[in-house]
Amino acid sequence: CIAKYVISRLLSEAGIDGIKIAINQRIDIPIGGGYGSSGASALAIALALANSLKLRKTIKQIAQIAHEADIICRTGLGTVVGLLNPCGGIVIVKKAGDPYHAEIDHIPVDSSITAISAFYNPIPKNNILNSNNNLEKIRRIGLEILNEILKDPSPETFIRKCYEFAVKSELITNWVNSIIKEVASIRGVLGASMNMIGEGIFMFIERNYVENVINVINRTKPKWIHIWSPMICTEFSIIKID
Repeated sequence: CIAKYVISRLLSEAGIDGIKIAINQRIDIPIGGGYGSSGASALAIALALANSLKLRKTIKQIAQIAHEADIICRTGLGTVVGLLNPCGGIVIVKKAGDPYHAEIDHIPVDSSITAISAFYNPIPKNNILNSNNNLEKIRRIGLEILNEILKDPSPETFIRKCYEFAVKSELITNWVNSIIKEVASIRGVLGASMNMIGEGIFMFIERNYVENVINVINRTKPKWIHIWSPMICTEFSIIKID
C-alpha cells in the first residue's frame, strides 16, 4: 500500500503514466516491531524516486507524500515528521500533524546515557489504528503523558512516562511487561518501556552498565538487539542517489 501510494503520487507529479517502477529496499530494523519501519520506508522510497524523476521539490514536499502514505495505509500516525528531525536527543512531537504543521522538540541526552532496544515479536496495527475508539483513547492518554513530560523534560521522566502510557493505554502485553519489570530493576537502568507498537522494549541506561544489561536481555531470547547513542548533528550532507 505504502509503495503504491508514493509511486502513484510522484509519477502523477512528474506527469508520467503507464510505466512500472521496481523497488529494491533493504530494511535492517524489525518490521512490525514499533520502530517506524513503515514511515521510514515511505520516506526512503519518496526521496529516492523524487531524485530519480528529477522532481523539483523540497524535502518537506516529498515528506508530505510519505506522511500521507503512512496515514492512509494505516501503518503509522506520524512517524515521518519525527524522522525529519533526528538530531538533538529524544524527539518529542509536541503537536501532531504533517511535515508543515507538526511541532517538534528535543530532550537533550547526556553522553553518559545510552539506550538499548530488544525486539521479540511483531504486533499487527490494523485492529488498533482502524478503531476510532482506540485512537481517541490513545490520543487522550497521549496528550496527558506529553504534558507531564514537558513539565520535566529529562530522559528519566520520558522513559517513566512512556511506560505509564503503555500501561494506561492497555497496549502493553503481559509478557513484555514482565520483561520490562525484570530489566528495570538492573543496576544502571534508568527505566524501560514497550515499543509502540510491537513486542519489543527500549530502555535508557548508564553507559558503564551496557554489557551487564545486554547479558540479562539475552536471557529473554530477543530476536534483535540494538544499542543507540544520541545523534548530535552539526552539519547535514546531501547524498546523491544514482
